[in-house]
Amino acid sequence: MSLRPENTAVPLEPEELISLQEILMDGDGQAALEFLRKVIAEKVRHRQDDSHRPPFEGGIRIERTPGFFRKTD
Repeated sequence: MSLRPENTAVPLEPEELISLQEILMDGDGQAALEFLRKVIAEKVRHRQDDSHRPPFEGGIRIERTPGFFRKTD
């Protein structure tokens, strides 16, 4: 799934904020790239996934029936 160019809020857990602060203080480029890939990119993907958003926020409605999922209108 590619990322959409739209405003996306990404909440960070306290330990993630501490890690980010340590990376910034150390100036560690490799750790920064790893943090972006493992934490930020995954959270953005999750936030932009329409199946995780309610229909009134532009998400899709999924009808859950035993054995499979089906997109509804």
